[in-house]
Amino acid sequence: EEGEGIRFWMLEAVRQFAQERLEEQTNRKAVLVQRHAEYYLRFSQTESERLNKVGFGKALDRLQDEIGNIRSALEYGMAQTPLQVAEVMSRLWYYFYLTSDTNEGQRLVEQALLLSTEQSEVSQRYAFLLFGAGRLNEMIGDRRAALRHHTKAHHLWVSKQDVAGCRLSAIALARMAQEAGDFTKAVSYYQEVLSL
Repeated sequence: EEGEGIRFWMLEAVRQFAQERLEEQTNRKAVLVQRHAEYYLRFSQTESERLNKVGFGKALDRLQDEIGNIRSALEYGMAQTPLQVAEVMSRLWYYFYLTSDTNEGQRLVEQALLLSTEQSEVSQRYAFLLFGAGRLNEMIGDRRAALRHHTKAHHLWVSKQDVAGCRLSAIALARMAQEAGDFTKAVSYYQEVLSL
């Protein structure tokens, strides 16, 4: 019986040691996943901001090369850092627009809009998310959603007196009115653009 007690004690010590090692590995993995997501969210934001500048082709290529890692980071971020994902998607939507991967881009932008808090609904980020959602919805043929998003973005930019944003949204709304055959409304938006 004494041998059984020693054996049991040894097994318990080995089990405890194994449990501690497993917890360490789990913690390390969580830290690595977090760091990976943080890096690729920053990377996505930096590169997507370069899409509107001279030499955007390099940024587009870098984003294309890392899209798998970016998807993983966005998925992690949706659960852990939703406002950071909203910030990233306020610019990254343009990548999906340029690559014609509009369904995925539209889905991600819509998720980012849902994750944004009420406070952010008056921010530049939120207005750019709305504008991006509008452009992506135009590309997939959801005219009603596109019009809703562009209109809301336009109202936000007008309330913020953001001239550049007002121009973007007014041009989008004018183009949509023109395509729908509402030339009076289209002219009105184009005149607004010219007056800014």
